[in-house]
Amino acid sequence: AKKHDRKLRSLHQKRVRTERKLERLSTDIERIEADIKVARENKDEAGEFQLTQKLDKIKKKLPVLDKEIKGIDREIENVEDAKKIEVSRARSKPDDRVEEAMKSLHDIEAAKEARARLEQQELASLEEMTSSIIKQIDAMIKTKEAALNEIDIIGALERRRKYALVYLSVYFVCYETEVGKRYVVYPPSNVGSMGIKTKLKGVFGAGKMKSFLQSRSQAIATLLDRLVDLTQENPVFEKEITEAGIKANILRTTELQVGIKKGLTELRDESWISENEFQILNERI
Repeated sequence: AKKHDRKLRSLHQKRVRTERKLERLSTDIERIEADIKVARENKDEAGEFQLTQKLDKIKKKLPVLDKEIKGIDREIENVEDAKKIEVSRARSKPDDRVEEAMKSLHDIEAAKEARARLEQQELASLEEMTSSIIKQIDAMIKTKEAALNEIDIIGALERRRKYALVYLSVYFVCYETEVGKRYVVYPPSNVGSMGIKTKLKGVFGAGKMKSFLQSRSQAIATLLDRLVDLTQENPVFEKEITEAGIKANILRTTELQVGIKKGLTELRDESWISENEFQILNERI
């Protein structure tokens, strides 16, 4: 009986190890299939090909493990049958021998039942994990799509006119007077309509510029407004912003000055600004 017990313990341990290998491969298959789906959506043909080859290689291992489990089950069944036969023969021996054999048989049945419950729990846990991973992948895809849509919204539409007012994606301005400095930030915006009579008259003031430009993304506008607060509250940050602004100043190079003057000329010719405003702006460059 003890010989059969040792053999059964060994077989059960071997089966558990094989089942865990099978479960790991199943998890890998689900993960790779999800990665293939993402690669296909991203049109990553090279990545999809590599993942497909890896998936095929793993799938070839599944039949081998299934066959191995079935073989172990047959061995377990044979050993248990042999055990039962031995127990049956022991019934003709003294009661203590019969009781010991029956105890071993009960232990085997209890272990088998415990193993079955453990397998059911592991399977339920695996299903729950798989469902969670799929939900996370779906959430990542939706987040990526939302981000791409946000980028599309931020992009500026092309105006169908010979000359048009060009607006930078993010424009950070410092107005400096005798009273002090005042910072204004212009987020990615659409150019609003001012009416044919008003055109750009007075539009270059900070207050009217805000009404002239319509923000494309309220979330980004709110974030950039926080940049103004940080600049005013943190002297170190203000110094870094000032230095960066000096380096990025579009009026520092002759080539850009020429381009700006050319643009002002075109705006004047299109009647966006008056001759007087053109002269004032031209002198300040």
